[in-house]
Amino acid sequence: MNAAQLEKLLSPKRLILPILLGLGVILYLFLKKYDLADLSSYNWSEVKWGWLFLGLSVVVIRHFGYMWRIRVLSDKVISWSRSFTVVSLWEFASAVSPSAVGGTAVALFILAKEKVNAGKATTIALSTLLLDLLYFLISVPLLLYLVGQGRFFGKSVDCIENSDVAVMRAFGSLQKPFLIGYSLMLLICCLLAYGLFRDPKRFRQLLVRCTYIPFFRKLRAKAFKLGDEVVVASKELSQKSFSFWGQAFAGTALSWTGRFFLINCLISAFSMGAFSQLVLLSRYFLLWIVLVIPSTPGASGVAELSFSGIFCEFLTPGSEPIVLVLWRLLSYYFYLILGFIVFPRWLRRVLVKND
Repeated sequence: MNAAQLEKLLSPKRLILPILLGLGVILYLFLKKYDLADLSSYNWSEVKWGWLFLGLSVVVIRHFGYMWRIRVLSDKVISWSRSFTVVSLWEFASAVSPSAVGGTAVALFILAKEKVNAGKATTIALSTLLLDLLYFLISVPLLLYLVGQGRFFGKSVDCIENSDVAVMRAFGSLQKPFLIGYSLMLLICCLLAYGLFRDPKRFRQLLVRCTYIPFFRKLRAKAFKLGDEVVVASKELSQKSFSFWGQAFAGTALSWTGRFFLINCLISAFSMGAFSQLVLLSRYFLLWIVLVIPSTPGASGVAELSFSGIFCEFLTPGSEPIVLVLWRLLSYYFYLILGFIVFPRWLRRVLVKND
């Protein structure tokens, strides 16, 4: 990837599609599910502003967690100010790409421009993937144990089963897709950990051999590249201390918990009912399995529809559209706006530096 390709990938035109998709689904929900009368009659005096302020705070905490992790993984080669830029652009790239792959490719280019050598940049990208997977894989069984299978998956929820929107009823049976997604994540995590910490050369051989299967033949060049990257990263990571991994995982946990807890804060601010914060948190893990499937840029449209299906039991007809819009503003459109501001300034700086 070069500067011209990056500029094309992150151009303002790329913002149009995710915005239109998101707004289109919200309009669809207003036509099929929401009622303007319910929204206009919502009693704003009942809003718990403390929870709303906490919601804004966890957005900052999420960003700080990512910055802390980047600092640790780069061995503090990247300053705090530069880590803010790297995280902003990484999230921006993920927001305009159909999957996290686009964000990772951009991150490698950004790290290179921040004078991080290729080996360390690769190590950061692979370590980030491993830590993200570990957080998810550890959290899910813990939450399943604490809240129980029924409340985790939201079985027998009236607002899903009796919805007038046909697609909403699909969210009443996410247990099997979730378990399949979790199993795939576990497999990827185990293979990646084996390659990074056990036998990187054997991992590379296994990866390349898989491409001799006709279905995977076109991926052979990418398999060679990934195998080489794992070998390089393995050498880099073999010397890391327990403290290094402890700090990196702490940053990961802080950022992901901040990301997930935003919905807790918003629903708590606008809902009058009683519910468990752990159940809310567990439902976001259910939502996340849907969002990580490569579909639309930043999962626009998919995210709005999924939110309405998974969290409807915690909200009233008047508060649900408010929480939905605020959630997307703070978790998604915030990074579109931030990236739109940061990217041109960063690009000018690195181009001037290289001239």
